[in-house]
Amino acid sequence: MTALLVAQIALGIGRTWVWSFRNAARNVALLVAVPLLFQFAGPVGVLHGLVMASVVGVAFAWFTVFGVVWRAAGGVSIPEGAMRYGIVAGLAALVEQLFTAGLCWRRVPSRGRRLKPGLPRWLEASPWR
Repeated sequence: MTALLVAQIALGIGRTWVWSFRNAARNVALLVAVPLLFQFAGPVGVLHGLVMASVVGVAFAWFTVFGVVWRAAGGVSIPEGAMRYGIVAGLAALVEQLFTAGLCWRRVPSRGRRLKPGLPRWLEASPWR
């Protein structure tokens, strides 16, 4: 998520190639780190490789944007409509998270407050499913 946000900064300042290659940088690190760390540490190494690949994605985006942002002029006014766009984009991301990740858990009625993976009942009976 952090790499995505930093890549959005890069996109905003005109560095579109950072946005395009953020996943490629992470995936290259993933393809190198996971098999290598699996050989040395087994299944735990796979988890470390996933974390390492995420860190590489953030580092790639950050180091391509940091210098430009650091040298940027201060006191520049925010363009008209930028805050409205930020609010709409943030709400869209929230709705996406609610419908993709939030609907994956439901309460099991017979066991009280325990959660169980699955779709909510109203979506299970949906004709779109």
